Amino acid sequence: MTISLPPPQPSLNSAEFNDQVLAFFSWFQTSIPQFNDLAGGTGVANFIYRDDASAATIGADIDYIRTFAKSSASPASFAIYKRASAASTGSFLSADGTHWVPAWTRTELEMFGAVGDGTTDDQSAWGLAVALGLPIYLTRTYLVTNPGNTLGVPISGPGKLVTAVDGGKLQYNIPSFNSPVQFRHFGYAAKNAIIAQTPLKVVIFGDSTATNNYGIDIGELVSDQLENIGVGVSEVINEAVGSTSWSTRDYSLTLNGYAEQKHLAIIKFGINEAGAPPITLESAATTLRNSMRTRLDQIRSSTYGSAQNLSILLIMPNALGNNSTSTTNKNNLWLEATQQIHWEAARDYECMIYNPYTESRWASGQENKSLDGFLIHPQANHNLDIWGRAVEETLAPFASSPRNRFVLRRFSEGGSRLSSEALQSYPRGLTVERASNGDGWPITGFVTTMRHPDTIGWQQLDSFQSGYSQSFKRHWITDSSMWSTWSGNSSAVDLTLLNSWVAWGGALEAPKARRSSDGLVVLSGSMKNGTVTNGTDIFQLPTGYSPVGEGYYIASRINGLDTTRLLIKSNGFCSIAANADANLLGLNGITFYSNL
Repeated sequence: MTISLPPPQPSLNSAEFNDQVLAFFSWFQTSIPQFNDLAGGTGVANFIYRDDASAATIGADIDYIRTFAKSSASPASFAIYKRASAASTGSFLSADGTHWVPAWTRTELEMFGAVGDGTTDDQSAWGLAVALGLPIYLTRTYLVTNPGNTLGVPISGPGKLVTAVDGGKLQYNIPSFNSPVQFRHFGYAAKNAIIAQTPLKVVIFGDSTATNNYGIDIGELVSDQLENIGVGVSEVINEAVGSTSWSTRDYSLTLNGYAEQKHLAIIKFGINEAGAPPITLESAATTLRNSMRTRLDQIRSSTYGSAQNLSILLIMPNALGNNSTSTTNKNNLWLEATQQIHWEAARDYECMIYNPYTESRWASGQENKSLDGFLIHPQANHNLDIWGRAVEETLAPFASSPRNRFVLRRFSEGGSRLSSEALQSYPRGLTVERASNGDGWPITGFVTTMRHPDTIGWQQLDSFQSGYSQSFKRHWITDSSMWSTWSGNSSAVDLTLLNSWVAWGGALEAPKARRSSDGLVVLSGSMKNGTVTNGTDIFQLPTGYSPVGEGYYIASRINGLDTTRLLIKSNGFCSIAANADANLLGLNGITFYSNL
């Protein structure tokens, strides 16, 4: 608790101010339980500032010292020190050579001289508070250079830690049971990749609760969410195997087998991660604790597993466990035990950790329908979005990322796409990427892809070259899992000539077809030397260019005003109806609407 008293007013002299402070001490010692044993004056010395105590010679009959603030430059923060035979974290030496060590149960940074104005460097006070290891209560904004809390000291209070970055201050997530994510600062390997605009490479480990065997593609969901929060992703590999546990797999072997650095490992198990069914909660907890720490130690010791290079996100179990009558005895008490084990492991092996229960949106009494049920799998608990929420809570660059599923992917995040890639290879929502004619696209430009979660969507390809602006469009044919042909102001498509007909050549254009965005097909070009018998097929239209219904059309001949009559069929074949001339058959001017 931090209490700020006003400085001495002009109407108060120093003695009167001291009396005011001592009067408050009298109230304080009888109101705060941890100070009750210091009631009375025997063995207790009161100082306004700890600096005053440092400069004082303190009698041997004094066992405790109470201070109002660290110094005149520090905000008020009451503290108690006790006599000791040696120095320790946060202790000080009085003028008579006596060591005085902290004797409180909750640390405030002001006790160590923090100013808490967000501008003054409070790193020294933060470092001492963390090293002391007692719960820390933050009331102000503290500027630090290293916000690390590798000892996992409990943090609470309305205050915050910030560090200076270009353009302002960066606030750190403080480990607190009020937040679903703890130790977010341990994700710095992934953070550094994001800052460098390097697409993340992610691997998922776990049991059946992390596989794709219950109605959802976990890897795809994680990839989509990374894209959704504005984080580039190169790959997500799912290595989860059903019926496994922490005790059955050495994940460092898998990481080393990739022979390259991954940026993020997500580890998720259900409730049965302790191995064989335990006889007691104690034996289960021991097995789980030992197994987790062994595997995390192997990962951190592996070639690609150091905290500097690989961020680890632990997702706690998402189910309470079996009911209270189960022979495995994994009930609510087991959940409490596993949470503590996860916390300790995350702290000691520098892992981010996400607790689905903290964000539970369901009330008790919803058994088998929510997080408060006994079911194991996220689908059964109606909690599939724990994957998306865990990724967003840990890696989202808050207040600076797109949140409407409009994804802009840099060329460095995978290069140009292939025109043949299926719709499922694109993230959900709107994606804009480069496209090259050399990769199968009709033109070089940029392609906009709209992918709906129901696996329907379309693509539009636009040119960014000078000259005539070209635009193409196609849609995903869901019943045959393929792309439709391109429509739009397309480049001409060659006709397939039949029965000895060939392009006329020279300055005359070869037989071609063009199709506009509204389905209007325009034929052009000239041909010769084919069979002229009525009923003979002379060419075939490309797929998607056939007319809605059969129709007769007029083609030109080389001699005078004579014309040839053609029959173009809905199956795409064109045959001679009358009056053909093998010397020349011109298709210019033939138009019709395709059946799309």
